[in-house]
Amino acid sequence: MGKKKFNTQRVLQSGLFVFFFCTFVIGAYLTASTIIEDSKAKTAYKDIQEQIHPGDTQEDDVTKVTIDFDALQSIDKNVKAWITLPGTVLDYPIVQGDDNVHYLRHLITGEYNKCGTLFIDYRCENPFVDKNTIIYGHHNKQGLMFAEFKNYSSQEYYEKHKMLNLVTPDGRYTIEMLTMTTENGAKEFVRFNLQNDQEFLNYIEGLRKRSTFKSDAVISPDDQIISFVTCSYEWTNARYLLVGRLTKVSD
Repeated sequence: MGKKKFNTQRVLQSGLFVFFFCTFVIGAYLTASTIIEDSKAKTAYKDIQEQIHPGDTQEDDVTKVTIDFDALQSIDKNVKAWITLPGTVLDYPIVQGDDNVHYLRHLITGEYNKCGTLFIDYRCENPFVDKNTIIYGHHNKQGLMFAEFKNYSSQEYYEKHKMLNLVTPDGRYTIEMLTMTTENGAKEFVRFNLQNDQEFLNYIEGLRKRSTFKSDAVISPDDQIISFVTCSYEWTNARYLLVGRLTKVSD
Protein backbone atom coordinates (compact mmCIF):
# COMPACT_ATOMS: atom_id res chain seq x y z
CA MET A 1 0.00 0.00 0.00
CA GLY A 2 2.80 2.36 0.99
CA LYS A 3 4.73 1.51 -2.18
CA LYS A 4 1.68 2.21 -4.35
CA LYS A 5 1.20 5.58 -2.66
CA PHE A 6 4.88 6.37 -3.20
CA ASN A 7 4.63 5.49 -6.91
CA THR A 8 1.53 7.66 -7.28
CA GLN A 9 3.37 10.62 -5.74
CA ARG A 10 6.30 10.09 -8.09
CA VAL A 11 3.94 10.05 -11.09
CA LEU A 12 2.28 13.25 -9.91
CA GLN A 13 5.63 14.93 -9.31
CA SER A 14 6.88 13.84 -12.73
CA GLY A 15 3.68 15.10 -14.34
CA LEU A 16 3.99 18.47 -12.61
CA PHE A 17 7.63 18.74 -13.64
CA VAL A 18 6.75 18.05 -17.29
CA PHE A 19 3.87 20.55 -17.14
CA PHE A 20 5.97 23.38 -15.69
CA PHE A 21 8.90 22.59 -17.95
CA CYS A 22 6.66 22.73 -21.03
CA THR A 23 5.10 25.97 -19.78
CA PHE A 24 8.57 27.46 -19.33
CA VAL A 25 9.70 26.35 -22.80
CA ILE A 26 6.56 27.71 -24.48
CA GLY A 27 6.83 30.99 -22.58
CA ALA A 28 10.50 31.35 -23.48
CA TYR A 29 9.74 30.58 -27.14
CA LEU A 30 6.95 33.17 -27.30
CA THR A 31 9.11 35.79 -25.62
CA ALA A 32 12.01 35.09 -27.97
CA SER A 33 9.67 35.21 -30.99
CA THR A 34 8.29 38.59 -29.88
CA ILE A 35 11.77 40.02 -29.38
CA ILE A 36 12.86 38.78 -32.81
CA GLU A 37 9.75 40.25 -34.50
CA ASP A 38 10.19 43.57 -32.70
CA SER A 39 13.83 43.69 -33.77
CA LYS A 40 12.90 42.97 -37.40
CA ALA A 41 10.23 45.68 -37.37
CA LYS A 42 12.58 48.21 -35.79
CA THR A 43 15.27 47.48 -38.37
CA ALA A 44 12.84 47.59 -41.30
CA TYR A 45 11.40 50.96 -40.32
CA LYS A 46 14.79 52.42 -39.47
CA ASP A 47 16.03 51.49 -42.94
CA ILE A 48 12.99 53.13 -44.49
CA GLN A 49 13.40 56.25 -42.34
CA GLU A 50 17.00 56.65 -43.44
CA GLN A 51 16.02 56.14 -47.06
CA ILE A 52 12.93 58.37 -47.12
CA HIS A 53 13.98 61.43 -45.15
CA PRO A 54 17.60 61.26 -44.00
CA GLY A 55 18.79 64.05 -41.76
CA ASP A 56 15.45 65.63 -40.81
CA THR A 57 13.83 62.82 -38.83
CA GLN A 58 13.42 64.96 -35.71
CA GLU A 59 12.84 68.32 -37.38
CA ASP A 60 10.36 70.40 -35.36
CA ASP A 61 9.41 72.62 -38.31
CA VAL A 62 7.19 70.54 -40.59
CA THR A 63 7.86 72.88 -43.55
CA LYS A 64 11.46 71.65 -43.53
CA VAL A 65 10.55 67.97 -43.59
CA THR A 66 10.85 66.25 -46.96
CA ILE A 67 9.42 62.81 -47.66
CA ASP A 68 10.14 60.82 -50.82
CA PHE A 69 6.64 59.50 -51.48
CA ASP A 70 7.63 58.02 -54.83
CA ALA A 71 10.11 55.78 -53.03
CA LEU A 72 7.60 55.00 -50.29
CA GLN A 73 4.84 54.08 -52.72
CA SER A 74 7.23 51.86 -54.63
CA ILE A 75 7.43 49.83 -51.41
CA ASP A 76 3.67 49.97 -50.76
CA LYS A 77 1.21 51.74 -53.05
CA ASN A 78 -1.16 52.24 -50.11
CA VAL A 79 1.06 54.82 -48.36
CA LYS A 80 -0.92 57.98 -47.59
CA ALA A 81 1.26 59.97 -45.18
CA TRP A 82 4.22 60.13 -42.85
CA ILE A 83 3.87 61.09 -39.18
CA THR A 84 6.48 62.25 -36.67
CA LEU A 85 6.40 63.23 -33.02
CA PRO A 86 9.64 65.23 -32.72
CA GLY A 87 11.95 64.16 -29.94
CA THR A 88 10.56 60.61 -29.84
CA VAL A 89 10.80 57.36 -31.78
CA LEU A 90 7.36 57.90 -33.34
CA ASP A 91 8.40 58.40 -36.97
CA TYR A 92 6.49 56.18 -39.38
CA PRO A 93 4.60 55.88 -42.66
CA ILE A 94 0.80 55.65 -42.63
CA VAL A 95 -1.13 53.47 -45.07
CA GLN A 96 -4.77 52.78 -45.92
CA GLY A 97 -5.89 49.35 -47.07
CA ASP A 98 -9.15 47.70 -48.08
CA ASP A 99 -9.88 46.56 -44.52
CA ASN A 100 -8.80 47.09 -40.91
CA VAL A 101 -7.13 43.68 -40.61
CA HIS A 102 -4.17 43.27 -42.97
CA TYR A 103 -1.91 45.99 -41.57
CA LEU A 104 -2.43 44.83 -38.00
CA ARG A 105 0.02 42.04 -38.76
CA HIS A 106 2.05 43.23 -41.75
CA LEU A 107 4.87 45.72 -42.16
CA ILE A 108 4.92 48.22 -44.99
CA THR A 109 7.34 45.83 -46.72
CA GLY A 110 4.62 43.18 -46.84
CA GLU A 111 6.37 40.97 -44.30
CA TYR A 112 4.19 39.33 -41.65
CA ASN A 113 4.99 40.94 -38.29
CA LYS A 114 2.88 41.55 -35.18
CA CYS A 115 4.12 45.15 -34.96
CA GLY A 116 2.12 45.92 -38.08
CA THR A 117 1.89 49.31 -39.78
CA LEU A 118 0.05 52.50 -38.84
CA PHE A 119 -3.11 52.59 -40.94
CA ILE A 120 -6.15 54.74 -41.66
CA ASP A 121 -9.59 53.22 -41.19
CA TYR A 122 -10.71 51.94 -44.59
CA ARG A 123 -14.06 53.68 -44.07
CA CYS A 124 -12.45 57.14 -44.21
CA GLU A 125 -13.25 58.18 -47.77
CA ASN A 126 -11.08 61.32 -47.88
CA PRO A 127 -8.27 61.09 -45.32
CA PHE A 128 -7.13 64.45 -43.94
CA VAL A 129 -10.05 66.14 -45.70
CA ASP A 130 -12.90 64.43 -43.83
CA LYS A 131 -14.00 65.96 -40.54
CA ASN A 132 -12.40 63.08 -38.66
CA THR A 133 -9.60 60.83 -39.93
CA ILE A 134 -9.07 57.70 -37.80
CA ILE A 135 -5.62 56.11 -37.58
CA TYR A 136 -4.83 52.82 -35.82
CA GLY A 137 -1.53 51.47 -34.53
CA HIS A 138 -0.24 49.00 -31.98
CA HIS A 139 0.92 49.93 -28.50
CA ASN A 140 4.10 47.90 -28.64
CA LYS A 141 5.55 47.12 -25.20
CA GLN A 142 9.06 47.56 -26.58
CA GLY A 143 8.29 51.19 -27.44
CA LEU A 144 7.48 50.90 -31.16
CA MET A 145 4.53 52.25 -33.15
CA PHE A 146 2.02 54.19 -30.97
CA ALA A 147 3.58 53.15 -27.65
CA GLU A 148 4.69 56.75 -27.11
CA PHE A 149 1.08 57.87 -26.81
CA LYS A 150 0.65 56.30 -23.37
CA ASN A 151 2.74 59.17 -22.00
CA TYR A 152 -0.08 61.64 -22.73
CA SER A 153 -1.59 60.47 -19.46
CA SER A 154 0.73 63.11 -17.98
CA GLN A 155 0.09 66.86 -18.24
CA GLU A 156 3.85 67.40 -18.14
CA TYR A 157 4.36 65.21 -21.19
CA TYR A 158 1.63 67.05 -23.10
CA GLU A 159 3.30 70.41 -22.34
CA LYS A 160 6.49 69.14 -23.99
CA HIS A 161 4.80 67.41 -26.94
CA LYS A 162 1.84 69.50 -28.04
CA MET A 163 2.45 69.09 -31.76
CA LEU A 164 2.94 66.24 -34.21
CA ASN A 165 4.07 66.64 -37.82
CA LEU A 166 2.20 65.04 -40.70
CA VAL A 167 3.30 65.07 -44.34
CA THR A 168 1.23 63.83 -47.28
CA PRO A 169 1.85 63.98 -51.03
CA ASP A 170 -0.50 67.00 -51.06
CA GLY A 171 0.84 69.03 -48.16
CA ARG A 172 2.38 69.48 -44.74
CA TYR A 173 0.30 69.59 -41.57
CA THR A 174 0.59 70.02 -37.84
CA ILE A 175 -1.54 68.07 -35.39
CA GLU A 176 -2.20 69.96 -32.17
CA MET A 177 -3.14 67.53 -29.42
CA LEU A 178 -6.56 68.10 -27.86
CA THR A 179 -7.52 65.09 -25.74
CA MET A 180 -6.61 61.62 -24.56
CA THR A 181 -9.21 59.27 -23.11
CA THR A 182 -9.42 55.56 -22.31
CA GLU A 183 -12.26 53.83 -24.12
CA ASN A 184 -13.96 50.44 -24.29
CA GLY A 185 -12.67 48.69 -27.41
CA ALA A 186 -15.50 46.14 -27.30
CA LYS A 187 -17.75 48.73 -28.96
CA GLU A 188 -17.48 51.47 -31.57
CA PHE A 189 -16.32 54.59 -29.74
CA VAL A 190 -14.89 56.78 -32.52
CA ARG A 191 -17.33 59.09 -34.28
CA PHE A 192 -17.23 58.93 -38.06
CA ASN A 193 -20.29 60.93 -38.99
CA LEU A 194 -20.59 64.25 -37.17
CA GLN A 195 -23.74 65.68 -38.70
CA ASN A 196 -23.34 69.38 -37.96
CA ASP A 197 -21.11 71.98 -36.33
CA GLN A 198 -22.76 71.73 -32.92
CA GLU A 199 -22.49 67.94 -32.85
CA PHE A 200 -18.81 68.26 -33.73
CA LEU A 201 -18.15 70.77 -30.94
CA ASN A 202 -20.16 68.72 -28.44
CA TYR A 203 -18.14 65.63 -29.31
CA ILE A 204 -14.85 67.42 -28.68
CA GLU A 205 -16.14 68.98 -25.47
CA GLY A 206 -17.24 65.57 -24.19
CA LEU A 207 -13.77 64.18 -24.79
CA ARG A 208 -12.13 67.17 -23.14
CA LYS A 209 -14.08 66.61 -19.94
CA ARG A 210 -12.57 63.12 -19.66
CA SER A 211 -9.11 63.90 -21.03
CA THR A 212 -5.98 62.96 -19.08
CA PHE A 213 -4.45 66.34 -19.94
CA LYS A 214 -5.79 69.84 -20.39
CA SER A 215 -5.06 71.33 -23.79
CA ASP A 216 -4.93 75.06 -24.49
CA ALA A 217 -5.84 74.50 -28.15
CA VAL A 218 -8.92 76.25 -29.47
CA ILE A 219 -11.25 74.28 -31.74
CA SER A 220 -13.72 75.75 -34.23
CA PRO A 221 -16.54 74.22 -36.33
CA ASP A 222 -14.38 74.56 -39.46
CA ASP A 223 -11.55 72.42 -38.09
CA GLN A 224 -10.65 68.84 -39.00
CA ILE A 225 -9.47 66.37 -36.41
CA ILE A 226 -7.29 63.27 -36.33
CA SER A 227 -8.21 60.37 -34.03
CA PHE A 228 -5.43 57.98 -33.02
CA VAL A 229 -6.50 54.61 -31.62
CA THR A 230 -4.15 52.20 -29.85
CA CYS A 231 -4.24 49.58 -27.11
CA SER A 232 -4.26 50.40 -23.44
CA TYR A 233 -3.42 47.70 -20.93
CA GLU A 234 -5.61 49.07 -18.13
CA TRP A 235 -8.26 46.38 -18.67
CA THR A 236 -9.31 43.85 -21.30
CA ASN A 237 -10.22 45.60 -24.58
CA ALA A 238 -9.17 49.01 -23.25
CA ARG A 239 -8.10 51.52 -25.90
CA TYR A 240 -6.41 54.90 -25.84
CA LEU A 241 -8.10 57.51 -28.01
CA LEU A 242 -6.03 60.58 -28.78
CA VAL A 243 -7.56 63.42 -30.75
CA GLY A 244 -5.73 66.34 -32.36
CA ARG A 245 -6.61 69.32 -34.51
CA LEU A 246 -5.27 69.06 -38.07
CA THR A 247 -3.92 72.26 -39.63
CA LYS A 248 -2.44 72.53 -43.11
CA VAL A 249 0.78 74.56 -43.03
CA SER A 250 1.94 74.36 -46.62
CA ASP A 251 1.55 72.45 -49.88
